[in-house]
Amino acid sequence: MISTPFFRNLGLAAILSVAAVAALAADGVFAEGAGGVQITLDDITADAQRIPAGQRYQALSKPDAVQQAAQNLYIRRVLAQEAVRDGLDKDPLVIATLRLVRERVLSDARLAKIDEAAKPSDAAVEAAARANYNAAPEKFRTATQTRVRHIILMGNTDKVKEAAEQVLAEIKAGADFEKVAMERSQDASAARGGDLGWFEPGRMVPEFQDAVDQLKNPGDISALVRTQFGWHIIKLEGRRPGGQRTYEEVREELRALAVNQLQSDARLREARRIAESFKPDRKVIEAFSAAQKP
Repeated sequence: MISTPFFRNLGLAAILSVAAVAALAADGVFAEGAGGVQITLDDITADAQRIPAGQRYQALSKPDAVQQAAQNLYIRRVLAQEAVRDGLDKDPLVIATLRLVRERVLSDARLAKIDEAAKPSDAAVEAAARANYNAAPEKFRTATQTRVRHIILMGNTDKVKEAAEQVLAEIKAGADFEKVAMERSQDASAARGGDLGWFEPGRMVPEFQDAVDQLKNPGDISALVRTQFGWHIIKLEGRRPGGQRTYEEVREELRALAVNQLQSDARLREARRIAESFKPDRKVIEAFSAAQKP
């Protein structure tokens, strides 16, 4: 079956174990068709680069998806051959587009090489991470966080409000909030007993946040709260004060940012070096721009 659209790249895994590769045909052919058109291991591997590396193994584990990806590549290859047959490869715009695609692939490969060469030492990463932390420690302050459970009955009709009032009466009579939330609440948090986790001020809609702010002690339960989503009953689980996150708490994210920044700097240096030889013809550019006006 052809996917819709059938050109959609499924981006399958490029990482294959030695044992898996050995199990393939000697020439690594995944599929073939009319006119000797073949889809090979290299084709699938190249195609896989469009998907984040962390998701490739999952795709590779599905033979049907691998087959679909091979079919999509096969269709594109046959269409490309037919385009050449029809002389479309001689069209100036097609020629320019092909050149741009080739240059994009090659320039990305060159950038990857620049990134690898600029990969900083562990000491350099640590120094940059600490410098970034010390330069703006206020970025790592956290606000007071609140944790609540809620029960929501969706909709704003009188009937929904009456049902919510009945649920609130059950809670006030001693029913277990978490159990009632699992049975009666109508959003995804029901599976967690209504638990919304920890959140900072401003994360919730104003009516909800105002009701939360009025709850003082863990175990306090709100009156009915109306929002655009429906009627809520809220139970305060706890609050924890804000404060300064230590360097150790944010070390890994700062190190990742430092690596990205140092490699980006290396890319920028290369771009500036190349740009020094750039000589635009302003008259041609202005004439072109003028011709685009309706």
